[in-house]
Amino acid sequence: MTISKKDRSLEYINETIDDSVKDSKTARNYLSNELESFVTNSKKRDCSPMENSRDSNFHTPVHNNKKTRTETSLDKYVNAINAVNSIQNNTESAHTDPLWWGVLDFREENVSPSPSLPRAKNFLPDDEIDRLMNMMKSTIREESEKLSKSAKSLIEALLLSEIVSLQLLAKECGARGIAGVCDLLQRSSDKIQDVVDVDKNIIQDCLANIDFDDETAIYVGRCIQNTYEWIQCFHGQCNSERTVDIGENHSDADREDKTDRSGTSRVGKPCDFLYWSSSREAGIGENSGPTHKDNHDKARTNFVDVIKVARAQRIELEYQIIEQSGRSPLPVSLQKAMTSILIPFFHIVGMRIRFYLLIQISGDQYGVWDWASEYLPTKDTDVGEVALLCKRFLVYGNLAERVGRASSILAKRAKIFKEEISRSDETSQPTVGLDKFRTPVKKPAK
Repeated sequence: MTISKKDRSLEYINETIDDSVKDSKTARNYLSNELESFVTNSKKRDCSPMENSRDSNFHTPVHNNKKTRTETSLDKYVNAINAVNSIQNNTESAHTDPLWWGVLDFREENVSPSPSLPRAKNFLPDDEIDRLMNMMKSTIREESEKLSKSAKSLIEALLLSEIVSLQLLAKECGARGIAGVCDLLQRSSDKIQDVVDVDKNIIQDCLANIDFDDETAIYVGRCIQNTYEWIQCFHGQCNSERTVDIGENHSDADREDKTDRSGTSRVGKPCDFLYWSSSREAGIGENSGPTHKDNHDKARTNFVDVIKVARAQRIELEYQIIEQSGRSPLPVSLQKAMTSILIPFFHIVGMRIRFYLLIQISGDQYGVWDWASEYLPTKDTDVGEVALLCKRFLVYGNLAERVGRASSILAKRAKIFKEEISRSDETSQPTVGLDKFRTPVKKPAK
C-alpha cells in the first residue's frame, strides 16, 4: 500500500499529521471467489484480441435487430441511457449534474449538495437499485470489519464516556500515549452513575481490548492531539476564505480522460487530496470551503468535479486491465471482477464532510452513493465528532487499499488471457456504451 503519510489522516484538521496506518495486517482477499474461478466455466468461443486498449470502444455493441437474451439484459438501463442522452443537450449541466457524465445519483432525496438532482431510482428498476446498494453496503461493512479491535474499542469508549474535553484527552495522550488516554477513560467510567451501569461495563470491556502499541489506536490518539491544536486556532468560526487541504496535486487519471475526450494534451484536475494505492490513483477528496453565499456555486461544481476524477480513476484502472489482458472488451470473468472495484472519495462543504463511493453499473454507466456524513470539530467539547471522523477515515483508507489490492490481483490474472493460458477463449458480455462527448468549455454564469 502506498497511500501517502498526509493522505491517511485527518488532513482537513492539520496539514502536519504523521503517517498513522500502514498496510492493513487484516486485509482479506475479498475478490478470491471471483478470481479463483475466473478461468473456469468459460464459454468456448473465439474472441478477437484487443487492437488499441485506450482508443477503442471496448463495450460490446448492442444491435437494433431482433433481441437476443443478452440484449434483453440491457433493457433495464434504457431509461438511464435516454436520460443521459437528453441532458447532454444542455451543456451547462456538465458542470452541475453528474448525470451528464453518465453517473447516477444513489443518495437519498433532498441531500446536499444539489439536493434537487434526479436520483437513480427514477431511471433503474427496483431490483437493480437493490443489487447495487447491497454491493456498496457490503463493501463498507467488509472494510469496517477490518479495523483493528483496539481502534474500534477505543473509539467506542470515547463515544460512551462522559469526557467532553479534547484538551484533557490530548494532554494525557501527549504525556503517556494511548495508555494515558485509557487511564483517563477508566477514571471517568468509575464516576459514572449507577443508572448507566450498562455503559460503564461496556467502557471497561472496551478498555480491556485495547493494545497500547496498536498502530490504528495510536492514530486515533494523534488525531485527538492534532485536532485540539487546530481548534485552538480555529475558534469555532468559519471564515469565507478558509480552506484546509494538503496542497493540490494534479490527477494523472483525469488528465488521461480529458486527453482522450478532447484529442489534445490536457492537464488533470488539481485535487486537494489525492490518494494512491499500489502505485495507482485510488481516491480523491475536495474541500469547497465554508457555506458562504459566494461558495454556493463552487460547492455544486466541485461536487461534479470530484465525481469526474473518481470516474476517471476507475476508467484508468480498466484500461490497465485491458492492456494486461490484451482483450477488448474484457472477458466476462474480468468484467465481473472489475465491478467489485469501487472508488472512494469525499467532499467537504462548510463544516461537513461527506464520504462517497463510485460504482460501475455497466460499461460507461456509473453511480455514486454517500455512505457517511459527519460534522468537523470546531470546539473543545467535540470529542464525539473526532472519534467518528477517525473511524470514517480508517474505513476510507481501507477502501483505498482495497482498490489498489484488487487492481493488482486483476492485473496479474489478466496476463493469463494475454499469454493464452488455460484455454483463455472466454467470451465477453455486452455493456452500456454511451456516446462519446467532450467537456463544454464554458462554465455556468454565477
